[in-house]
Amino acid sequence: MPAVQTAPPAIALAGALAGGGAGSGDLAGRLDRIEADIAALQAQMRSAEPAISRLMRIDGDIRTLLSQMERVVAARAQEPGKAPPVTVPTRSAAQPVPGAPSAVVPLGDAAPVRPLAGDTPPTAGTPPTTGALRIGEASPGTLRLPPSDTPRMEAPASPSAAPLSAPAPASPPAPPAPPAPPAPTMAAPSAAPLMAAPARPPAPAAGQQGALHLASYKDLSTALNGWRVLSRRYPAELERLKPTISRIDFGDGRGPFLRLYAAGLSLDEARRVCDRLKQAGQYCIAAPDDGVPIERAAAAGSRPPAG
Repeated sequence: MPAVQTAPPAIALAGALAGGGAGSGDLAGRLDRIEADIAALQAQMRSAEPAISRLMRIDGDIRTLLSQMERVVAARAQEPGKAPPVTVPTRSAAQPVPGAPSAVVPLGDAAPVRPLAGDTPPTAGTPPTTGALRIGEASPGTLRLPPSDTPRMEAPASPSAAPLSAPAPASPPAPPAPPAPPAPTMAAPSAAPLMAAPARPPAPAAGQQGALHLASYKDLSTALNGWRVLSRRYPAELERLKPTISRIDFGDGRGPFLRLYAAGLSLDEARRVCDRLKQAGQYCIAAPDDGVPIERAAAAGSRPPAG
């Protein structure tokens, strides 16, 4: 009887062990998958280590650069300030100081300057100006500083900020001496391409076709290049017009010029188009159409007729 009673617990234990073996198999499979995921993550971390190292080096370089920039800014802040700019005195009608000739500052190789629309032909013995910049009565390419109308005062030996003491009127001032001759001026070298000649084209006659006088050049190739530049810059005004040129010589030793025109419109239209071009900053004068087509002049290789 006792042997019969112990048989069911043994069978139950065997069944439990069998069930436990199936559960341990599932657990082992899950552990294998977890280990595989961990190995994959470790491989990804190892492949990302060079990029992380580069990022850390870049961060260090940025911090070093910021530190250097802070030192440079601090050093510049401690530098002494620059001297105040020198202002040019205005022209006065008083007699110039004896022994102080007018100073002339050459302009150098500056960019071409658009001439004024109101320029007139040069008088005898005076070469026409070549730009719209007019400073006093100086020749082209020079900037004449007018003589000061106050007595000269001796500057201090050191650049300190000590105020200058006014001279005491010990004796009445001497009568002014004759004005000193102006210092010779040096004309600025011509720049290529030359801008429009200063002389105003002749007034258009009634019933004549109009044209736009846009610029003047020294040779035909620069005139062609100038037309290409202007037609691209102002397509709305110049796209339907044709370029023409005429030759003019002022007799001042500079040689002939080639005036560039845009023809193909009436005089009233030329005036309206010129107004729009002037508002855009372009030199323009409405003139009669007395030039020849620039393509024909280039193909013939001959000089255009005189304007």
